[in-house]
Amino acid sequence: MSIRMRSRRGQIGASWQGAALRESLESVISSGRRSAGRRLARADRVQWLDVAPRRARAGVLDDDGTIYEPEIDVSAFGTADRQIVIDTLRTHTELPALLTSGTYPQAIESELDAHMATLLPGSASEVTHDCTCLDWPGPCVHVAALAYVLVEAIDEAPVHLLTLRGLTLSEIAQPVATGRGARALEEAASPSDDDPPKDSSAAGVPSVEDASGDASAGSPSAGSSSGDGAAEGTAASRPASFDPAIADPTLLQDALGEEASAMLVSFYASGAGSAPDETAGED
Repeated sequence: MSIRMRSRRGQIGASWQGAALRESLESVISSGRRSAGRRLARADRVQWLDVAPRRARAGVLDDDGTIYEPEIDVSAFGTADRQIVIDTLRTHTELPALLTSGTYPQAIESELDAHMATLLPGSASEVTHDCTCLDWPGPCVHVAALAYVLVEAIDEAPVHLLTLRGLTLSEIAQPVATGRGARALEEAASPSDDDPPKDSSAAGVPSVEDASGDASAGSPSAGSSSGDGAAEGTAASRPASFDPAIADPTLLQDALGEEASAMLVSFYASGAGSAPDETAGED
């Protein structure tokens, strides 16, 4: 299926970034081949387009019936320039959404230009070309046709500019917290001294062990009255049982619901839920 050009006459490139890319690419193509390339593109002779990291390729049906495969390559950023571009783009948290929706603010490109960097190929030295037609010296008419189809692709999806520069959306979308945002992340990661203690007994809510100790205060434990070390160890290791005398019925109702909590209270009130007396039968 061939690619249909939206522009059927006049200049190609409806957006500012499309027009800028067209001017950059046309600077390395002779006027005669630019004209022939526009004719092929507007005749829907470009069969497919592939935009990959630092490269765009296409299949172009020539007048002789042969499909040639032109290629345009964009030079990679140096290490320092790449980091400058990433750092600058990351400051615009809205940019990934704008690029995917079809918008690349020119003001951001101006920011990059202030750092002597750009997403758009800034000079002919940043662009190389090739084609299977072997028509040299180039660029050939097939490269020209690819250039015009690529311009309209950038019009519609400026995210291709990232790809041509070897960047990805995930690289520029990483959050960078500054100011109050950074402090909020730091405070969330480390608990404050003002945070309430997580220990229920320290917060004023008696634990099961504390409540059991208060209820039995002043009376000897079962283990100590028997004088049997084994009995003392068993009593100490036995988990505390539920004591309805210290249970807050409102908490039960919130946790279990009104009907279930009423049944539980009734159960213990009848004595059916009391713990068996382990000392029964002892002398």
